Amino acid sequence: MYLPKYPLDAAQDFSMFRFVSNGQADHIYKLIRFTPTNHQGIVNLAFGDSAEKSDDINDKANSANGDMPLVLATVAASIYVYARENPDVWVFLTGSTPARTRLYRMAISNYWHDIEPDFDVLALGADGWEPFVKGRNYEAFVVRKKAGSNFDEKLPREKWAGDEGEKRLDEGGEK
Repeated sequence: MYLPKYPLDAAQDFSMFRFVSNGQADHIYKLIRFTPTNHQGIVNLAFGDSAEKSDDINDKANSANGDMPLVLATVAASIYVYARENPDVWVFLTGSTPARTRLYRMAISNYWHDIEPDFDVLALGADGWEPFVKGRNYEAFVVRKKAGSNFDEKLPREKWAGDEGEKRLDEGGEK
């Protein structure tokens, strides 16, 4: 997706990403973590505010920093990177509140034309898991890189961030 986003710092194995939200209120540290679940081939995406250099996530915080589109685009960029490195793994997403899950559904719907060519997307509705359909209410989502999808040109460019075993992923999208 060719949207403005914040630079990401990625763990060596791409299981964790950090960035700073530079909105109108403050500089807020954010953390994205992909954690294995009890189901083989499925990881959970956890996301929220974090203290600098902390691995703790506050997924209930309401930052109100005025930069939600940038933050969501940055989280989406982390999913692209993670999926490139783990193409057969499903990423489970749900909000920490029904309002946040609705926000994720609206973001998927708004950018469906960009998401659909690259990802298989299933959604948990009233009757169970089904392929994502715009306009329906869902409780959760799983996404996986589509077989044969090549979205390297949509990914941030990688630069080593130093001795801490992390990579700096700067805003990309250009070749």
